[in-house]
Amino acid sequence: MPVDSRDHDLLVLGILRLHEMHGYGLVDVVGAHFGDGPSPKRATLYDSLRRMSDRGLISAREEREGNRPPRQVFSITPDGEQTFQGLLRDDLATFRPAPLQGEVGLAFLDVLSQEETAALLRKRLDAAAEALRQAAVAADHPGSMSPALEHRRVHLETEVKWLESLVARLESGDDGEGLE
Repeated sequence: MPVDSRDHDLLVLGILRLHEMHGYGLVDVVGAHFGDGPSPKRATLYDSLRRMSDRGLISAREEREGNRPPRQVFSITPDGEQTFQGLLRDDLATFRPAPLQGEVGLAFLDVLSQEETAALLRKRLDAAAEALRQAAVAADHPGSMSPALEHRRVHLETEVKWLESLVARLESGDDGEGLE
């Protein structure tokens, strides 16, 4: 999912305010908790770290473990904390509709037969149901991550329910009248 730089900054600063860490560890945390959310690619994350370091929002110190090459360990600065607080307030107060994901193909359902469309959407339904199962497991996360995980779970529940309804209509031979 594309994420703007403000989301990257909020995510990185929010994680670093909990615990200083090196870039690879940050990539792991983002992947583990936001794998299907605002998860930036590794290169994008490292670019964000460099940009935030240049702006004085985070600081870096070099750390070496054993024979491993040195690595940068990042921590949030007071300016970074102030920026985090502003970004958090803006993010929580701003409604942003979910980006279009998969709606383009839905606009052309009538191009394929209902049988083929139903079979293809059943695959999509299975993938969404699996994502929901995974979200349900992750929902047991304690603390402040709970609302974000609940938000994701509710969206997935709605997607699964809607896909089940659409597939059922297609499989019942609905002529397309109720597919809008």
